[in-house]
Amino acid sequence: MIIGIISDLHVDVNFIEGDTIEDALLKVIHEKKLEVLIVAGDISNDYVKSLEVIDYIEQNTPCKCLFVPGNHDLWNLEHEDMIHTSDIYEQLKAHDSCLCDAPYILNDEYVIVGDVGWYDYSYGSDAYTLDQYLLGKQSERQWQDKKYIKWHVSDKEKTLEFYEKLAMQLSRYPDKKVIFVTHMVTHQRMTVPLPKENWDYFNGFLGSGQYGELFHDQVKYIVMGHVHYRADFEEKGKTYICRCLNYREQWGAAQDAGENVMETMKILEL
Repeated sequence: MIIGIISDLHVDVNFIEGDTIEDALLKVIHEKKLEVLIVAGDISNDYVKSLEVIDYIEQNTPCKCLFVPGNHDLWNLEHEDMIHTSDIYEQLKAHDSCLCDAPYILNDEYVIVGDVGWYDYSYGSDAYTLDQYLLGKQSERQWQDKKYIKWHVSDKEKTLEFYEKLAMQLSRYPDKKVIFVTHMVTHQRMTVPLPKENWDYFNGFLGSGQYGELFHDQVKYIVMGHVHYRADFEEKGKTYICRCLNYREQWGAAQDAGENVMETMKILEL
């Protein structure tokens, strides 16, 4: 089984006619003969576009394109009829390639379990109060989720809600190895290294170490995104994977979408 892993496509922000992320993905899927692609969130800034991308990939390749939404996919910039972020989440979850509440049996050995995850400020500095984190603003920079995300509960409660959902799903597969997928960061090592201006604060919005409590022996691969890094590391017999494509302005000199998708994507053969 050949699996590709990538996140943070941002196809709308990254759009250039004739050099789209979508077509770059098709090329890599065909060249690498991928059977499954896992996208760990932030496909676009609008759930309708994000679902169109998933459909485009699956309609033009033999590859199953599994995904979890990211915070950007959940943003509400255009849909006045949707009051709560949960409305958008349900639209994304309803797609048959979405992992939310829908673990995917990969083969006799592996299952893929995933969801958005969320953040509880635990990666941020204790120098800031809860009220300061609730504001989501530091040195005139606003964390955009505070404008475009409206959960029915607090960030800390949402983090716990996803934790409990993921724990329940893992419990259903005690005899399988697991590829665990969230959009949010699940290990301190993948937060932004300090000192870096304001990131002792904004690291609080990257994820939660709480999810690490779920990584029992059955969990072999942990996939994440969100932080706009590309890195893998191993710890205690588990492989952590963060393969964010990021914005074109972060690519450096090589601006070809195909080259950057190929460079970013992690290939697993199981």
